[in-house]
Amino acid sequence: MSSATPFDPDPLEDVVRLMEAAADRMDQARLWCSGGPKFADSVERYERAMRRLEFGRLRSVMEFDVQDVAGQQAGLTTEAFLVARLWLSPGEARARIRSAQELVGSVSISGELVEPELPATAAAASEGALSAEHVQVIGQAMKKLPPTVDPADRARAEEFLAEQSRDMDPRRVRVLARRLHAVLDPDGTLDEDKPDRRGLVFRRDVGGMDYTVVPQTSLDRSSQGLADNLPERHSTRHSATIGRSAAATAAQHHARPTRPPQRITMH
Repeated sequence: MSSATPFDPDPLEDVVRLMEAAADRMDQARLWCSGGPKFADSVERYERAMRRLEFGRLRSVMEFDVQDVAGQQAGLTTEAFLVARLWLSPGEARARIRSAQELVGSVSISGELVEPELPATAAAASEGALSAEHVQVIGQAMKKLPPTVDPADRARAEEFLAEQSRDMDPRRVRVLARRLHAVLDPDGTLDEDKPDRRGLVFRRDVGGMDYTVVPQTSLDRSSQGLADNLPERHSTRHSATIGRSAAATAAQHHARPTRPPQRITMH
């Protein structure tokens, strides 16, 4: 088995050869022989591995763009290359480039390190914890926030969404993102005379199955950070209430006494 070395002129070529070999082996695999409890584990590991490879593909797209390979060799933009050479639609080409910008750090021409736009999301995606749809939902949510949102609040919001995405499907993350946006910018304009809207309290529904974002007028300045104050997550994959309608969830919420809100402050 070959491996990339510092002297390898094209490390990506070595990785591609390994991927091609794995694909050949998968083609020949007698999957009907698989079964039992380990089969489910294997399917999950396969999914995570594919997600990690997807993150690697975004890294290659970013490096390809930074080096302007398409421009130097064919006089094309990276987007035009992806369309002409890989037969992607323009929309898909733009989406890949955009995801690369959000998740992959790079080095500028001047030698400065450029951090990814969504660092917490990038960390989770690199581990295979998030799907492409998770990343898209978080990216869209952060893009919709107005530039007047405090950078620290923006960073905490992105970190929270990325962390919750590890145990939520994209649909639930999208709902959570809408609630967060409604608190940070309820009128479409973030006024300085409304400081209470900068505080976020994430209230867990009875049973731990839902998260409600509500404004908090008194901020807790003693918070040790987002990670230390995250509400205990209840994985939806193990819940018997998966698929309940929003009406049923709301009815249960109003029928039972709620727990005190668990606070995450935005400084």
